[in-house]
Amino acid sequence: MSVTAVPGCEALTHFQGRLPGTSACVYNKFQVHQSNRELGCLYIKELIIRKIRAADYPHIYLLNQDFNPRLASFSEDRVKERIERIIRSTNDMILVGEYNNEVIGYIHGSPHELLFSDSLVNILGFVVKEKYRKRGVGTKLIASLEAWAKDNGFSGIKLLSHPSRIHAHRLYEHRGYIFTKEQKNFIKTFD
Repeated sequence: MSVTAVPGCEALTHFQGRLPGTSACVYNKFQVHQSNRELGCLYIKELIIRKIRAADYPHIYLLNQDFNPRLASFSEDRVKERIERIIRSTNDMILVGEYNNEVIGYIHGSPHELLFSDSLVNILGFVVKEKYRKRGVGTKLIASLEAWAKDNGFSGIKLLSHPSRIHAHRLYEHRGYIFTKEQKNFIKTFD
């Protein structure tokens, strides 16, 4: 596989280049990080980060189930429809991590325009298949979204994370995210 370096992407961890003629990023190094050596965590040898496609819907559906089994009521067909609508009608960026022709993770960023702050990207969804966690997939996904946000003039990224997701919090803090506040979330659904 041949790749070419793209200016501005060198800062991405283990970034090797983009596939010619595509927006897919390739990470192609097999490395054990010193901090993970005692855990036996190996980074995946070849991971492609690319924009989501409608055809990814079965993988996204399964990832959603892996993250939260209660999401089963949101069917594969509804996931496919939602992906198609987001691609067609929004400025959101959904990136997937693909390994051996399988989507093993995704991150969904949405422009967040406020009347009291500079423009941000809000992470609406971020999940990595359980058996691939702690192998650099999440780091590569969030680094790719950060690069996209910066390249598109956003001032930063915000996200909400459940208090129980301690491993995710460590990833965010390691990448320079700062815990700002605890809050309660409210929702109202319409019949």
